[in-house]
Amino acid sequence: MFTSTRISKSGFFIILLSYFIFSLFLIFGDKSLLYKITKEDGIIEYLGAFFLFLTSLLLFLTCFFYLRKNNKTRYQKIIFIFFALAFFLAAGEEISWGQRVFDFKTPQYLKTINDQNEINLHNIDKKFSERLYQHAITLFIIFCTSMFFLKKSCFWNITMPDVFTIYSFMLIPFCTRYDRIQTEYFIGSMLIFLFLSHYFLKHKYKMFFVTLLTILVMSLIAIIHYNYIHKLWLNGAAEYREYMFSFICFIYALYLFLTYKEKNLLC
Repeated sequence: MFTSTRISKSGFFIILLSYFIFSLFLIFGDKSLLYKITKEDGIIEYLGAFFLFLTSLLLFLTCFFYLRKNNKTRYQKIIFIFFALAFFLAAGEEISWGQRVFDFKTPQYLKTINDQNEINLHNIDKKFSERLYQHAITLFIIFCTSMFFLKKSCFWNITMPDVFTIYSFMLIPFCTRYDRIQTEYFIGSMLIFLFLSHYFLKHKYKMFFVTLLTILVMSLIAIIHYNYIHKLWLNGAAEYREYMFSFICFIYALYLFLTYKEKNLLC
């Protein structure tokens, strides 16, 4: 039976394994095959859009099947609908709204301002979009970590991510081009050492070793990517990172859906 806790744990270990396999593929994989996988309109990009769409769908379903039963959840409904729409827009943006699938032509006014000559908004200022995405993840990790140590499982009656989901988000920055690293992007991930100390001092050795394993995988990813990321095309690391982000968001959305289904309430 699928439960919210089982989904979160399973998703985390799938993510760990995925990063490990991708990192090994960087060492031993064929450069042309790596390009085919991570290129624009490649399988990684379409999988990313697919999981963003599923995230949007799950947030909508959670809102309409579970939150609508509670008359005290007006603000929560607004938040869920807002993020459901945001993830739907992100899915469309990721594949330029099917431009190359349906062979749409880029309007002239977008050609002059879009860095990649595509029908989307995020490439109008790609550096700004990338920074916004990075800082949003960092702030989210810091916020969730703070809530964990404050022993707050909910915020505005919305269930917070569990520790496995927080760790999953912490892994995202390590798939990057280390020749253009943004050190502030790693601030959130470094908070994992707080969890390591916490579980050691609380004698929760099972979670201590899970945390230690996560740190080891982070280190392995960093070392391998630093030495082999040149085998990817310029935006290859970003494409894979965005795919992992979308998959983690899907896991969290499914976690929320199952949590509210099991409890039949918010928190």
